[in-house]
Amino acid sequence: MTSSSSDHSNQSSSAQAAWVEARVLELLREMRPGPLTEGLKVTDSLFTLGALDSLGIIQLIQKIEVKFAIQIDYAKVRFENFQNIQSIGQFLLDDCGVKCDPR
Repeated sequence: MTSSSSDHSNQSSSAQAAWVEARVLELLREMRPGPLTEGLKVTDSLFTLGALDSLGIIQLIQKIEVKFAIQIDYAKVRFENFQNIQSIGQFLLDDCGVKCDPR
């Protein structure tokens, strides 16, 4: 693989991650409208900020399944996959087969 094709692949992966993260953030804002989620960054700890708790994980998973038309295997769900929006996005792309069109 040449450097330019590697760079293109990395840009494509970054675009996919950003697209998925934006959709997850939209879902979180629907679940928890207000100042708590308005300034949320993809690396902010959702648990520390109070944007997500154990019940919230289940609710978010249900919304994600509908939004992305996927079925998440609960055996793969780990606390560390839901630390922040970035980790959720990575989980969805790597372990759940989410496909996106970041155009």
